Amino acid sequence: MSVVDGNVHLVASANGRGAAGWPTDWQAGASLPVEVYLKEMDTAGVTHAVAVTPIRTDGFDNGYTAAAAAGHADRLVAVGNLDVLAPGAPEAMTEWVGQGLRGMRFFGADHTDARAWLADPRAAAAWRRAGELGIPVSAQRTRMSTVPALAAIVARHPDVTVIVYSLGDPPYEPDAPLFALARFPQVHLCLSVGNLRRPGGDAFFERVAERFGPHRLLWGSYSQFRGARADAADPTLAEVVALVARRFGFLTEGERARVLGGTARALYGEQGPWAN
Repeated sequence: MSVVDGNVHLVASANGRGAAGWPTDWQAGASLPVEVYLKEMDTAGVTHAVAVTPIRTDGFDNGYTAAAAAGHADRLVAVGNLDVLAPGAPEAMTEWVGQGLRGMRFFGADHTDARAWLADPRAAAAWRRAGELGIPVSAQRTRMSTVPALAAIVARHPDVTVIVYSLGDPPYEPDAPLFALARFPQVHLCLSVGNLRRPGGDAFFERVAERFGPHRLLWGSYSQFRGARADAADPTLAEVVALVARRFGFLTEGERARVLGGTARALYGEQGPWAN
């Protein structure tokens, strides 16, 4: 069975400086080079991973992430960051995809809340180009208050696959605004370690699986595990994988396999380097 970390941030140096407005949340001296992460994958039984450029250390420079994935294409794919308000954003995205990136996270300059830029007319060209390129994208940072604006964008671009990271940091309530996105078949959800570790909430996760289906759910470590940017008391990558399986223990084995890895493979790899 494939186990895919759907969002890991690889950091080559502890001295990186992120994009303006995004101060680092990595501890002093902490890094996660690709070689170290590959060993973590082996220990944890993670077969593949989606390396996502960390905005807080690398900003909009996707070079290290792209190179890491290219050097280990049998196990890694790369997702980059894009300032959709910058001149030439669609062309920049096309160039990065040409260099091997398989997805993109959309940001609006130095705005740390997607509400500030989702409705900006300058962003429309990037959404259209993503549809033309056929790559999945996300709007950073989508939160519950952002759902109505994101829903309007998704409705205008039905050909664009959208991933909502961290479940939008939802309230664990049956009527959470997150569920308004379930009616769009192109919307997927990526759970974070923070989502998975929230106390209680079992009924919420059952609701998520019911509304979106396991085929639209994936998980990511976000490098929030021991040995990366988490504290020594936090779970190892192997323990994060076990937590995903436990949180979705109410699913059938086949459905749980989708959450653990099948959904991510469908999004990024079934027709590419992970096909075998």
